[in-house]
Amino acid sequence: MKTIRVSQSTKKAVIDSLGQKKKIQAIKTLRAGVVGPKLSLRDAKFAIDRLENQLGLSPQTPEADWPVIVCGPKIKKIIVDYGYGEIEVDIEGMEMRALMSLQSIGLDACRDILDFVDAIKAYSDGHTLVVVDKQELADDV
Repeated sequence: MKTIRVSQSTKKAVIDSLGQKKKIQAIKTLRAGVVGPKLSLRDAKFAIDRLENQLGLSPQTPEADWPVIVCGPKIKKIIVDYGYGEIEVDIEGMEMRALMSLQSIGLDACRDILDFVDAIKAYSDGHTLVVVDKQELADDV
């Protein structure tokens, strides 16, 4: 079964449209908000049909190959330790702490933290993350 990744806000907008019985608007919203390659009208229509069934808005039974709409959690806060004890920060606060601690943690650690923040933001926006070993990446270059 194909999955269609969207942000939480896109999925909410699609569900709101379906609740207002605006299926065409839901399909347009889904196609506009998809993360990754452009979504075909056919896949969008079948994904909306499946979602309608999941929400109890349609008795139509979805076919096994109809796409499913998924989104990841929105990460708002995280607990980090920069060597001075645990602190809870929001994502933007984590960026600021890393930059403010640059002198004590060093440039490499700061870069790693900012890369991690970028990954958290991308995941929260519905992107799929891939883990790559730094040594393998260096060997490929």
